[in-house]
Amino acid sequence: MAVFAVITGDLVKSSSYQSTDYDRLLYLLDQSLRLCTEPQHFSIYRGDAFQLLLTDPSQAVRAALLLRLNLITEGTDARLCIAIGAADNLRADIKTATGPVFTLSGTGLDRLSQQRWSLYDAAGKQPLDLLFRFADQRLMQLTKRQAQVLLLYFLAEDKSHKNLASELNSSRANVTALLNQASYLLFDDFLQHCHHWISDYVQH
Repeated sequence: MAVFAVITGDLVKSSSYQSTDYDRLLYLLDQSLRLCTEPQHFSIYRGDAFQLLLTDPSQAVRAALLLRLNLITEGTDARLCIAIGAADNLRADIKTATGPVFTLSGTGLDRLSQQRWSLYDAAGKQPLDLLFRFADQRLMQLTKRQAQVLLLYFLAEDKSHKNLASELNSSRANVTALLNQASYLLFDDFLQHCHHWISDYVQH
């Protein structure tokens, strides 16, 4: 049986935004989701809620991180739950797709309280919970500028600090300082660990 990853989420404190800012916020969410997967694999509903499907579960944590970093860069954030499992009925419109992985992702989001993201395996367990809580605390401490540099680092093919400085029209020393402040090497290790764990989990 094929295994998928589903990310269900919503924007943090979206009800506090003025109506004049709401369209900009939804556009930002749309653009953030496009960093994560193909356009036909996500859906925005109930205004600020969203769900996206990844056919390669090993990329799910990276997708979630890119999504949050892009939002933090613009001064907002999202609550989200990643679930790994089977889908019974995949549809072009993700909102109408069914299966354990969709249910688990939705119920996992409902369980979030203090932290802003989580990951569940097909058995409903949270095997990487401690790592996710540490990473979550670090993400919530980032400034907009630190999030911007960290996002570019993960998106860039050439990750040299010289190239990133050129992209940001900044100095190499400033980019290095911002990356270190953002704990970029720890996030790199976090993503690699999650990628390997999910890959092994799916294969077994």
